[in-house]
Amino acid sequence: MIPSAHALAVHQAEALLFFTLLQLTLIVLAARLGGELAQRVGQSPAVGEIIVGILLGPSLFGLLAPDLFQYVFHSTPAAPMQMLSQIGLVLLMFQIGLEFDFAHLTARNNRRAVALIASASMAAPFALGFGFGWLSAPLLSPGINPLATSLFIATAFSITA
Repeated sequence: MIPSAHALAVHQAEALLFFTLLQLTLIVLAARLGGELAQRVGQSPAVGEIIVGILLGPSLFGLLAPDLFQYVFHSTPAAPMQMLSQIGLVLLMFQIGLEFDFAHLTARNNRRAVALIASASMAAPFALGFGFGWLSAPLLSPGINPLATSLFIATAFSITA
């Protein structure tokens, strides 16, 4: 007997729900564990959650257990997890904002470090972008002034860094 389109759609929806819930359960439990461990060593829970997110990705979990990683994380369409990950990213940024103490930025002993980090975080990507733009200008934009291409790429790098 050939399964009806309705039965097939129901099965696909159940499989999608199962794997989405499996992924969410694994991610949330691991993030909570990472957050707790980070707090025990004096760090923000967000630091532990970010580290756990990296460890759950293909760089470690996918390398150590590729079959299990493939089963858990690549068995569903990407759309549900992409949307949930965007919501999670917004909530993570909100959590970091709630925990951040702006008084540390204006404290007298931190002013130099803040200025150095802010300057370096703009200058380094700008310099790297300029170098990349200068070297790749003949390939990326032949016939256009290499200086203009380099400045454009450098600005794009420094804004998004």
